[in-house]
Amino acid sequence: MATLNQPRLVLKGHDEIFFIDLNKVLYFLADDHYAHVYYASGYHCMVPYGLSKIESYLDELEADTSFMLRLSRKYIININKLQRISTVKAAIVLLDDAGNAVTLQVSKAALRENLEALFG
Repeated sequence: MATLNQPRLVLKGHDEIFFIDLNKVLYFLADDHYAHVYYASGYHCMVPYGLSKIESYLDELEADTSFMLRLSRKYIININKLQRISTVKAAIVLLDDAGNAVTLQVSKAALRENLEALFG
């Protein structure tokens, strides 16, 4: 894995290299040993890495990636895109570049744990 001077992941697949600009990512979604990358522009791709591996790569980057939060076993989100948290519905809402709401369902336990991490 290589890095550039901005918060960007460079992930090598078997026959592809993925350049992921973290500022443009809404969230990562786990899919077994793969992850779906959802961008704020609406673009989506799948990378051959699980969320644990992506999370470890985020920790290794020299650039600031503190805005990427492992929300649960299922999601890593960009908190700069966070619009609303609903504790009653156990959901978070992210806003894409067009101002559309993207709702992610999370467990109440994961939500509670991350609220403490975000707000003390």
